[in-house]
Amino acid sequence: MQFKTLSLKTRLLILTVLLATLPLLLDMLLELFNFKREIESNHIREATAVARFLEKRLDSSFSEILEKHNASTLPKDQQVKVLNLELQPVIDDVTSSFDAIGAGYYCRELDSIIAYGPNPDSAKLTALPGEHPSRDLYITGKPVLYKNSGINFFRGTPLLAYNLPIYRNGELIGHTWGSIPLDDLSAAFWRDASVKFLVISGFLVLSLFLVKRVNNDISSSLNYFTEKVLYPEPGPLPANSVFCELMPVYTAVQRAQKTILDHNRLLETLLDSTNAGILCTDENGNIILFNRAMERIFSLNLKDFDNRPFETFIQKTDIPCNAWPIYQSLRTRKNISSMLIPLRVEKDVKWVSSNAVIITDSEDNFRGVLGTFHDITDVVELENQALDIERFKIVGELAASISHEVRNPLTTVKGFLQLFLNRNTLSREDKELYQLMVDEIDRANNIIRDFLSVSRQQNRMNETFMINTIIGELLLLFKSKALLHDVQIETDLTQTPPVRGDRDQLKQVFLNLFNNSVEAMPGGGTIIVRTAYDPSGKYVLIKIKDTGPGIPAEILDRLGKPFVTTKKTGTGLGLSLCYRIINHHFGKISVTTSPEWGTEFVITLPAINAEAPESCCLA
Repeated sequence: MQFKTLSLKTRLLILTVLLATLPLLLDMLLELFNFKREIESNHIREATAVARFLEKRLDSSFSEILEKHNASTLPKDQQVKVLNLELQPVIDDVTSSFDAIGAGYYCRELDSIIAYGPNPDSAKLTALPGEHPSRDLYITGKPVLYKNSGINFFRGTPLLAYNLPIYRNGELIGHTWGSIPLDDLSAAFWRDASVKFLVISGFLVLSLFLVKRVNNDISSSLNYFTEKVLYPEPGPLPANSVFCELMPVYTAVQRAQKTILDHNRLLETLLDSTNAGILCTDENGNIILFNRAMERIFSLNLKDFDNRPFETFIQKTDIPCNAWPIYQSLRTRKNISSMLIPLRVEKDVKWVSSNAVIITDSEDNFRGVLGTFHDITDVVELENQALDIERFKIVGELAASISHEVRNPLTTVKGFLQLFLNRNTLSREDKELYQLMVDEIDRANNIIRDFLSVSRQQNRMNETFMINTIIGELLLLFKSKALLHDVQIETDLTQTPPVRGDRDQLKQVFLNLFNNSVEAMPGGGTIIVRTAYDPSGKYVLIKIKDTGPGIPAEILDRLGKPFVTTKKTGTGLGLSLCYRIINHHFGKISVTTSPEWGTEFVITLPAINAEAPESCCLA
C-alpha cells in the first residue's frame, strides 16, 4: 500500500506517532542534564569540604601571624611573603592529597592572595580583580559559590569554586576557597549524550522524511483548494485523495461565499438608496464604511479618507471636534443623541443632524461607532423663517409705541438736561433730580437698543480671540460702575485656548451679566469672575457669580425667554439676547442659584486648540 493512497486521517495519525518521539528526546535530554547536575553536586561538596578544612587549619588571624614574625610594620609585599611562608605548606598538603583540587587563602587587609595551589607562583600573589565574584562575600558576609563563567561551556571546561569567609573575633579578615575543574563532568556528559543523540537522530531523520512527504502532498492539495475557492472556474476537479476529502468543505465554502456576496450587494444597495449619510469607524477611529449620501452631504470624496483616522475628516470640515457625535462616542464609548452641526459649504451654511451608536461584538467588546447624518437645512430654514416672523411680529407691535421719532426727542431732552446739570446755580437737590431724569432717559434708550438687538441678524462669527482679553477690557470699563454701587470685583482668570465667534456679541453677553449682577445687589456685594479650561470636553468655561439674593424657582426654569425677568422695570430681553448669542456660538449657559450665597452663570464655549492638529485627536 502506497503512502499517498492512505486517507488524510491515517497519514495524520502516522505523523502523530512519529512526532511522539519528541517527548522521548526531551526525556533523554532531561536525564542527561540530571546526570550532569549530580556530578556537579559532588564537586560542590568536595570544594566546600576543602574550604572549610582550610578555615579550621588557620588557628589564628593573619595579623597575629605577622606579629609572631615581627612583620606587622613591613611593607605589604613583605607581609604577603611572610604569610605565604606560614600558610603555603597547608595548601600544598591539601592539593597533594586530592586530585585536581585547587585551594587558597585571601587576606582582606592586604587585599591579596597569600597562598594558593596547586602550582603556586609568587608572582600571582596579588589582589583579585574588582569584578571577581568572590568579592561579593565581603558585602554579604556569606559564602559565595560560582562557576568561572569566563570559559564557554562548549569550548572549554569551567571552574567551580566555593569561597568561605574567615571570621576572627567577629571580624571578616579574609576568605579561603576550594575549587575543582569540571572537565570530568563535561567528558561524562558528552560521552553519554553522544550515544543517546545517535539513537534519537535516526528517529528524527525518518520522521522528517515522512513529514516532508505528507506536507508536500497536503500543501499542494490545500493550495489548489484555496485557488479554487478564491478563483472558482468551471471544469473537472482533481481526483487527488486529499482534495476529495476536502470536497464537502469546498462546497460549504462556495455556498457561504455566495451568501456573503448576496448580503454585501444588498447592504450596498440599502446604503446607497437612503438619503441619510452613514459613516462607520473601527475601535481606533479609522473610517471603514460610508455611503454616497455621506459624500453628497459633505461635498467630499470620502475615498480619500478610507482607513484613515476620523480626525482627518474633521479637519477638512473646519468644525470643532466636540460638535461631532462620532468623536464624542469614540471618546466615551457611549451612544450620543442627535446633535446639530453647522456645515459651511462654499458661502452657504448647511445644517446636518447627526447621532452616533457604538458597535459591539457578541461578547459586548467595543468594535467601533456608526454615525448617521441627515441634511435638515430646509427644516432649519423653515424654523428660522418662523422665528423671524414671530420676532418681527413682536418688534412690529413694539414699534407702534417706540418709533424713530421717540429717540430723537429723548436725545434732545437728555442734551438740555446735561446742560442744566453744568450750571452752578442749581441746588444739590435739583442736580439730583436732573441726574435721575438723565438716567431714566438712558434706561429708555437701552430698552430700545435691546428691541433692535432682538431683530438684528449677526454674521461676524469667524473672529478668533482670547476670552480673558475681552473680559479684562470690559472689567476696566466696568469697575467704576461697580465702585459706585459698592460692589467688589474678584477675578481668577486662568490661561485658556482661544475661541471663535463674534467678539462684540460676547462682550454684550458679559456686560449684560455684569449689569444684572450689580442690579441684583442694591446694597453692595461681590462679583467673582473665573475662567477655566475643560480638557476632557475641549471647552472654555466662564463663571460669573454674585452674592445677591438668588433667582426665584418659578422663574429659573423660564430664564432666557423674552419678557421673563426678576426686575420690576426690566423687559427680560437682555438675558434672552445672551442665550441667543451663546447658542449661535455652539455653547450653552447654565445657572445655579441659592438665597444663601447668590447666583452663578456658567458659560461654556468650544475651544480652538491652535497649537497643532493633534489637539483634535481622540483620547
